[in-house]
Amino acid sequence: MLAAVEPLDPSPKTEVCKVDLTKRESLQRIAALLGIAVLTGCGTRSSGESRNQTPTPAPAGSTRTPPTAAARSLASPLPVDDTPVCILTPQATEGPFYFDTNRIRQNIIEDRVGSPLRMSIRVMRVDDGCAPLKDALVDIWHTDAGGLYSGYPGQPGGQDTSGQTFLRGAQVTDADGIALFDTIYPGWYPGRTVHIHFKVRYGDNTYATSQFYFPDDFTDRVYSRTPYSDRPNRTTRNANDSLLRGDPAESNLLASVMEDGDGYFGTITVGVIV
Repeated sequence: MLAAVEPLDPSPKTEVCKVDLTKRESLQRIAALLGIAVLTGCGTRSSGESRNQTPTPAPAGSTRTPPTAAARSLASPLPVDDTPVCILTPQATEGPFYFDTNRIRQNIIEDRVGSPLRMSIRVMRVDDGCAPLKDALVDIWHTDAGGLYSGYPGQPGGQDTSGQTFLRGAQVTDADGIALFDTIYPGWYPGRTVHIHFKVRYGDNTYATSQFYFPDDFTDRVYSRTPYSDRPNRTTRNANDSLLRGDPAESNLLASVMEDGDGYFGTITVGVIV
């Protein structure tokens, strides 16, 4: 197990590599898998007719929450971007609200209410020509629409969520390095901008512990709808977040996100050295 990481490095290692993923057959495989992909950094943009991905099989002994109506398929074709770029993801603190639920599941919503978000996280090896990293374990956790993390007392409003596991889970990356989650758009809490925490583990090691973010103007539109509009006047944005300390796009930590009906589809690419 690695030692605890420090807050986000304002001068992260910026090893960059361009990947030979411009061939249409590679993009078509991604399109067939997801139906849509809008990946930042190492990512690609591809179009497709359907998203009928079979969730990654869970290891023996794990549990999986069945999909709910909120975790519906989202699909909207986008033009293809043939110039993927890969950047090493900077480390950031995991924060005080992490715990391992030991649950391999695509749908992490449980009983939470909010706008559906299908989140695609793609893991690439910066040290291996930015090839997709298959069989990595991607673990994510974030707040609900009311700014609450599961599993801890002392949440906003004095609420205690001990024993609960909503909006937490892990997925194993497929042959394209993709882990797919059905969740809801994160809420906010004082002192932090809107974000999702994640870890990338491979074998016995943790290769990334960090957070990714959302464009503020897009979040403003999301928050104009219920239940987010019940908590107006969020206090922290990307520009004044004390841990982020800069533009998340510069470190490849800004998710690409788009509207689709009453839900959203987001993507982010994580670059690691294994």
